[in-house]
Amino acid sequence: MNLSSARAAKRAKEVAVRKVIGAQRFQLIRQFLGESILLSLLSTIMALFIVRMALPILNGLTQISFTMTNLLQTHLLIIVSGLTFFVGILAGIYPALFLSLFKPESIFKNQIDTSNKNILFRRILVTSQFCISIFLIIGTLVIYRQLFFMKNHPLGFDKSQKLIVPAKLRNNYETVKNEFLGHPSIIGATASWSSPGRSPWFINTRLIDQADNKEQGMHYQFVDYDYVSDYGMKMVAGREFQKTISSDEGGSVILNETAAKAFGWIPRDAIDKRIQGMGRGPQHIREVIGVIEDFHFQGLQKTIEPMVMMVFPRVFSTLTLTLETDELGETLSFIEKKWNELHLGEVFSYYFLDEDFNRYYHSEERVGRLFSVFASLAIFLSCLGLFGLASFTAEQRTKEIGIRRVLGASLSGIVILLTKEFVRLVAVSNIIAWPIAYYAMNKWLQNFAYRIRPDILTFALSGILVLAIALLTVSFQSTKAATANPVDSLRYE
Repeated sequence: MNLSSARAAKRAKEVAVRKVIGAQRFQLIRQFLGESILLSLLSTIMALFIVRMALPILNGLTQISFTMTNLLQTHLLIIVSGLTFFVGILAGIYPALFLSLFKPESIFKNQIDTSNKNILFRRILVTSQFCISIFLIIGTLVIYRQLFFMKNHPLGFDKSQKLIVPAKLRNNYETVKNEFLGHPSIIGATASWSSPGRSPWFINTRLIDQADNKEQGMHYQFVDYDYVSDYGMKMVAGREFQKTISSDEGGSVILNETAAKAFGWIPRDAIDKRIQGMGRGPQHIREVIGVIEDFHFQGLQKTIEPMVMMVFPRVFSTLTLTLETDELGETLSFIEKKWNELHLGEVFSYYFLDEDFNRYYHSEERVGRLFSVFASLAIFLSCLGLFGLASFTAEQRTKEIGIRRVLGASLSGIVILLTKEFVRLVAVSNIIAWPIAYYAMNKWLQNFAYRIRPDILTFALSGILVLAIALLTVSFQSTKAATANPVDSLRYE
């Protein structure tokens, strides 16, 4: 639409001749719209071929298996056909209306100046293109900053070098741990129901010996005596589980800070209190022996929730091994061999805790990759339009440039003259896009309990990037026009 209206002068005489020989305005509109719709149709056909070739890339980005069969369904083909027609109408309606308004007598007398008409409209179109590009760049930067923040934010425990091995463990878990600890590259071992990031049990728990015995929903993690120390968790009150105290197995619990707050305690006041969960009999009453510093056992999309830890070997099904990674291949072979010797399950499998925990962020990673692709495409399309418009502008001002060169204008002065308008358009695009992007990204960030705040650097970087790309695009045409021979420019027709 932008380039068609900008190049209207090239077709002005064609319109005049058609009108002189009897063409009606609606016929001209139909002609120009037909051309635009035909162009849109050809583009759709080409797009289908591109889609076919790009499907593997799309599937890699979205991690969803699309096929052409999925896309070539009746209702989707109807949508694509409607979109083709709509795009053709949208792209051609303004140029059709604009060109059909020309009066033949004005055209033949050279009394119209199409180069200056509708300049506001063209500026709006260029500004809109760059607004979209800037918005997508800001969105991409914010998404990747949030992902970096979540992946590097302290979780309250050490997730590095932790190999998680599903295993059938019961009361023999200490023997199994010692077998693995016999390898010099395995420096830690602990058993539990699950690993951080995997779903713990959720059990209603209530206070004992308190007037208010209201139940609280608590996450339960069943761990062995070495769990807290192996994961580098910090006690803020009380003590860890101890093997020398027999009542610690099944009779004692450790709360996180959020669980203590849920019962109305500060950490030190929680010690020696009694709670009841997993049943209502006296055997389910347990004493609080410690309070641990809050840690993230879920993704940072959620706030930290109440958690209770207790030693309960009968449900142990996960072995956490802390490795030195110098001889990782040989260590993994040893672990698999030992796992088979001890008959710890049907099929040996494992995963690294840091990689597994990051699965919480797969959705955001996909969004970030898609934003990156669409931002790149938006910038590319904007630059194509800007390149064409800059080329046309330089062509319209060929004689002016020749005269300025003859009168002594410098090369840099000519380039600045031709580029300053586009710089202003990019500046206006930033002014419009920034508040929209700030609002949209703030809404998106509200999905995370722990999040960054969009800063001015992100917005400035996006503006500078788009400005640099725009200048690079426009400067090529400007420099080409400015370095042309003034004699050729003045003789230009």
